[in-house]
Amino acid sequence: PVEKIPLEVFAQAGYGYAVARGQKGYNGVAILSKLPMEEAGSQDFADLGHARHVAGRLENGVTVHNFYVPAGGDVADRAVNEKFGQKLDYLTDMRDWFHRERPEKSILV
Repeated sequence: PVEKIPLEVFAQAGYGYAVARGQKGYNGVAILSKLPMEEAGSQDFADLGHARHVAGRLENGVTVHNFYVPAGGDVADRAVNEKFGQKLDYLTDMRDWFHRERPEKSILV
């Protein structure tokens, strides 16, 4: 969970800005920055209900997107492995979203 991130420790190391999404004991993403950054949203790609994306915007207009893409399991077959299907759906939804939104200045991590 986001409230468990030791932000003060990162701030002491010079990372005074953070945007994050998290889920208890499950998924989470964060961006730590030494430069001023404001939260720029998050997406629930593939409607999984997971905290797998967060975005932060720097003062110069660059948006940093951080992703935690589903691993997909050990069997690369949607028919027998639900997790692999989730990975494919996540990546497809992510691609389609960026095609619609057409970011001008972005970094994808």
